[in-house]
Amino acid sequence: MQTMPSQQLASLFESGALCRQALIGQTQGQYLHSEGLLKQALNKMHQALGAESAHLGLVMDNLAGLYCVMKRYAEAEEFYLQAIAITEKALYPDHAQVAVLLANLVRCYLEQGKYAACETHAKRVVDINAKTLSGEHRASFDNIARLATIYRHLGKLSEAEVLLAKAIKQLNTPLGPLAEFYYELALIYEAQGKHTEAQSAYKKAIDEFSRRTKYARLAQTLNSYLNFLRTTNQLDEARAVEKQAKIVHEASYGENDDSRFLPATLLRA
Repeated sequence: MQTMPSQQLASLFESGALCRQALIGQTQGQYLHSEGLLKQALNKMHQALGAESAHLGLVMDNLAGLYCVMKRYAEAEEFYLQAIAITEKALYPDHAQVAVLLANLVRCYLEQGKYAACETHAKRVVDINAKTLSGEHRASFDNIARLATIYRHLGKLSEAEVLLAKAIKQLNTPLGPLAEFYYELALIYEAQGKHTEAQSAYKKAIDEFSRRTKYARLAQTLNSYLNFLRTTNQLDEARAVEKQAKIVHEASYGENDDSRFLPATLLRA
C-alpha cells in the first residue's frame, strides 16, 4: 500500500479541522467566517486528494448547506450539483452517499417551494435508499415522507397516497412514529375530497403527536384540522378543537418544529 506524502496528509487534516471550525462558526451565526473556512477547506482537500475525490464532494456539501442557511440558494444548488457529480464519478450513481447529497439538494429546493425541480431527485433518493438501507432505516422513511409532500404539492395525490400507505404499513409497530405520515395522508385525502378518510387520518395524527408530546407539530396539525372542520361545516367540533389548539400553541412556544421526525432511538440510524 502506497503511503500518502506528509504534505498531502497535512492538507487533508487541515481540511478536516477547517470544516469543524466552520460548523462551530455556523452554529454561532458567523456565516461569512464559516464560508471563508469552508472555501479554505475545499482548497486543502483539492490539494490532498485531487479534483475527483468523493471527500471533495462532502466539503462542497457542507458549503452548499451553509449557503442554504444564508438563503443564497443559487450558490447552494451549484455546489450540491457539483458534489453529486463528483461523488457519482468517484463512487457509483446508486451509492448511499449520493442519496445523502441528493436529499440535501431536495431540502434546498423545498425551502424555495421548487417542487417540480426536486421531484426527480426525491424519487431517486427513495430508490437508492431501497437498495442501500434497511427497510426500517429512519432516513428511508424521512425521504419517503418528503416525496409524498412533493407529490401533494404537484397534485399527484394518488401517487402520494400509495406511497404513504405503504410506509404506514411498514411502520405500524409500537415503536413506529406514524404521526407525520397520518398528517400528510390527511392533507392528501382532504385535497381529494375524501372527507371521511381525512378526518380519520387527522385524528390518528393528533393522537400520535399528543402521545409523543411534539407540541409544535401537534399545533400545526390541530390548525389544519380546525380549517378542515370549518370547511366541512362541523362547527361544534371546530370550537372544541380551536380551544385545544390555543392551549397546545402556548405549550409549543420555543419548541423546534423539526420535519426530520424519525429519531434514531426508534428506528435504525
